[in-house]
Amino acid sequence: MSPFLRTARRGALALALSALLALGATGRPAAAAADFGHAIGGVRNACTGAHLDGVLLTFTEAVEHPPAPIRVTTNPGGEFATQLAPGDYTVAIALDGYIQSGNTDGDPVGVFSVRTGPVNHFLFVLHPLSPC
Repeated sequence: MSPFLRTARRGALALALSALLALGATGRPAAAAADFGHAIGGVRNACTGAHLDGVLLTFTEAVEHPPAPIRVTTNPGGEFATQLAPGDYTVAIALDGYIQSGNTDGDPVGVFSVRTGPVNHFLFVLHPLSPC
């Protein structure tokens, strides 16, 4: 391969990598770290308190025309972590064999606020389809 083609290929690879890094984990344009809040937490079985692996959480900004939602999945310990722009979000939680019920305070899953800077902790519970 000629030196010119090798240089062009490296340049294209560097450009593609730069674009991916600019989008970051959220799929949105990168911004200063201070422009995001950190949402971390877990999902548990409402009957047993067991941590639930593989739960899909979908965070959607509670605005008239929201951008694409942010989706994260819990790890084997039932935990999740993501960065979100500050604002209010609805959270849909899904796992086969369970229904969404609310957070640990028993409040229905509604609108949650994410603030810049501090870590925002959330703990959700899912009820099995069969009674406890």
